[in-house]
Amino acid sequence: MSRKAKRRLGDVIVAVISAVLAIGITLTAHRVGEQAQQLDEQSEQLDALEQALGDEQSNAEDHGIEPVAPPPEELLEDPEYSPSPGPSGPSGPPGPGLSAAEIEAAFADYFAEHPYEFEPSAAELTAAFASVLADHPDLLYDQLYAAMAAYLTEHPPAPGPAGADGQDGADGQDGAQGDPGRPPTAEEIRAQIEAYIAEHGLPMCPEGSSPGPLTPLTTDGPVEIVGCIVTE
Repeated sequence: MSRKAKRRLGDVIVAVISAVLAIGITLTAHRVGEQAQQLDEQSEQLDALEQALGDEQSNAEDHGIEPVAPPPEELLEDPEYSPSPGPSGPSGPPGPGLSAAEIEAAFADYFAEHPYEFEPSAAELTAAFASVLADHPDLLYDQLYAAMAAYLTEHPPAPGPAGADGQDGADGQDGAQGDPGRPPTAEEIRAQIEAYIAEHGLPMCPEGSSPGPLTPLTTDGPVEIVGCIVTE
């Protein structure tokens, strides 16, 4: 190859390299320009957020509210931020509680375990009252009296025992069997339970036992009381 040809080849190579470098420089400058533009946009966004946060904090302080977020300049220095929990809201309204049917079912469960033969005594009524109240202490006494009366109306006691023999002389026939007793009303149940509690107190049983009627034998004979019966 002649010297002149070699020189032309060298010029071509230099031109190609220069063109490649020029293209690279142009692309790099374009990318740097785009990144600079993105940084400018992000900086403007941060400035806007900082201003908005500052306005919100000032507004909260004007209304006597302590801001939960740190000042904007602290967030810029340390971007890690975990919001603290706010104050607890007000408690909701109480639930509806047990319905009359559910309270009556509670008495049904109790009397299934402590059945009565004739009209329940004051001790038996108080034991049932105390047992259901212990399981549901939020119930009102009037709810318990009404539910117990409803249960006893639907499940009346058995008929009373046969009447006494006739007068002396010629043996008379046995008296007719007594009619079933009328179930007590809620007011009658209240009166009997309140009278029992006034004399003996409301029975409170430890865990593992529940109130139940007992008939201990005393020097004056058997006496009906409410005692604690082990259930476990």
